[in-house]
Amino acid sequence: MRNTPPVKNRIQWVDYAKGIGIVLVIYSHVLRGLHHTPWLSLSQEFFYYSDTFVYSFHMPLFFLLAGLFVQKSMAKTTTFFVNKLKIIVYPYFVWSLIQLGLQIVFSNHTNHIVTLRQLPEIFYAPFFQFWFLYALFIIYCVYALLHRTKNKYFILAVSLLLYLFQYYARAKIGILNTAMQYCLYFVMGALLAPTFFELSEKKSFGSPFQVISAAVVCCAVQGMLLYYRVNYALFLSIIMALLGIFMVIQLAHFLADRSRLPLLRYLGRHSLEIYVAHGIFFSGTRIALYSLVGVQDVYAHLVCGIVAGIAGPLIIVAACNRWNAYFLFRLNQRR
Repeated sequence: MRNTPPVKNRIQWVDYAKGIGIVLVIYSHVLRGLHHTPWLSLSQEFFYYSDTFVYSFHMPLFFLLAGLFVQKSMAKTTTFFVNKLKIIVYPYFVWSLIQLGLQIVFSNHTNHIVTLRQLPEIFYAPFFQFWFLYALFIIYCVYALLHRTKNKYFILAVSLLLYLFQYYARAKIGILNTAMQYCLYFVMGALLAPTFFELSEKKSFGSPFQVISAAVVCCAVQGMLLYYRVNYALFLSIIMALLGIFMVIQLAHFLADRSRLPLLRYLGRHSLEIYVAHGIFFSGTRIALYSLVGVQDVYAHLVCGIVAGIAGPLIIVAACNRWNAYFLFRLNQRR
């Protein structure tokens, strides 16, 4: 198998893609939180179209982007698993405990009741958004084992079989089911990494025509399927995920090549920190707006929740950088 070329500096379009992805993550989580809030009236049509569209590709995007760099990471054979423990497992436990603790303290104001008895579940059944880190670590381990075969077709076949197994078997194995579902996108990223990087060097992506074409195709197909209430099942879900991913990557290249919207690039650089911490801030904002100010306008909650979900974690990042406290997010590393 081909190794991805060494990258001395961060690849700008990847940061942009992560930035777009993390904004979609926050949007979807805030929207679902409002949907489950009984004292808010959210249009069911708006929720259905918006939620289905975003969820069809935003998490497959992150798994594919993670797969782009796995070959480079595995080149450091002596530190591969140690590195993943530091940057994935460590923040998983730290922020699971932080968010669960706050959830317990403010249980009278939250949508989901959590008790102390549930704390041991973080070892085998991740809470809230932390499933992503748990599943990602499992996928890294699986890929490391499969990589020993040095056969990319075998690796792709196994990932496809895992996807089919979790779909048809409907196995009640929790997070393992989720890992099998998303392993395919991770493997796609790993196997297509050389192609992605070669196209980046040739500036083959991201022209205005390509961005508009990708967006029109993705939105048109999604709109038709949503209008007719088609179930995104099996291979159709893969196709829709890839259409969305392609759209985001095209837009990311367009922005990176022209250095537009640098805030998105910054969000992408800190997507992990935002991901693990955003739930605290948008949930707290929803509680504060209703309990202290009495705001019941659902779209005011949506906007304020998104802003808080982005700004809050960035404030923590800035504080960690200022006071050398980055141990909140990873061990022995500073961004």
